[in-house]
Amino acid sequence: MIMNINKPIFVIGTNRAGKELFIKLIAYHKELGWLSNYHMRFPTKESVAYLNRLLDFPLLYYTKIKYMKGIPKPSSSYMFWNNIFEGFRRPFRDLREDDVNPLVEKKIRQKVYNVLKKEGKKRFLAQYSGWSRIGFFKKIYPDAKFIHIVRDGRAVANSLTNYEGWEGWEGVYNWRLGYLPNEEEKNFLENVNWSFYGIAALEWKAVVSNIIEVSSKLSKDDFLTIRYEDLVSEPLETVFNIFDFCELEINRKQYLKHFKTIKIINANESKFRIPSWKQNLSVEIVAELNEFLYKELKYFSYLT
Repeated sequence: MIMNINKPIFVIGTNRAGKELFIKLIAYHKELGWLSNYHMRFPTKESVAYLNRLLDFPLLYYTKIKYMKGIPKPSSSYMFWNNIFEGFRRPFRDLREDDVNPLVEKKIRQKVYNVLKKEGKKRFLAQYSGWSRIGFFKKIYPDAKFIHIVRDGRAVANSLTNYEGWEGWEGVYNWRLGYLPNEEEKNFLENVNWSFYGIAALEWKAVVSNIIEVSSKLSKDDFLTIRYEDLVSEPLETVFNIFDFCELEINRKQYLKHFKTIKIINANESKFRIPSWKQNLSVEIVAELNEFLYKELKYFSYLT
């Protein structure tokens, strides 16, 4: 018998947008179960979710011990999903409703249920980067909730170009987004002399534009956007609003014990209290980014 999962929560966004901090703040809620780094290593073994029960012990839950090596930690676990649907990890376009066939739906429902059963939790939390995959998961879970964690595109462009594992080093013809730039994008990249900052900005624009478009079809009860900048400036207020959106009750006194185990650093700020991207990007590049990303930056109130 395949059991239904009530209102699963999916955290989405671009790479380098702050999901790691976001997940630390919300994943340890007593009702939430999730895929761990062990599911990435053992994608066919839902049973490794049993290890997450270690976090039910107060000694782990209320201390930084839970962040030590060997303790299960929330993970995107792309290989878990890829083991069910081969194209999940690196699709050249967003995954849609029509990509879900009855077998895929049945397997995902069953395996996610198995994970929650092993963890002894009521609600499921998942995270991933890139394309929204909203249509895909909405087909499987019509009551699913999505949280988009977004960060200033200029900061993301700066961060991506300081990350060795970024696919943009290979250019726009080899990355997972899998499309050739249109005329506007080609002109932009030529204007910035194919700067890696420009390529990173194009990646941010492509992903957030996709999320904006697909999420516009959802109700406000099913979709929430959280700016990274608001998360680091007002973490407690933001997190409690998120729990309200997710319809999760929270014991604030207990949560504060967990909250004290998290070090919150605004990655956008340098030691000089100004955005680090302003230090690293030339005035000319910033002007080009502001123009190219204008629509999306304004949408998320990064430009007034």
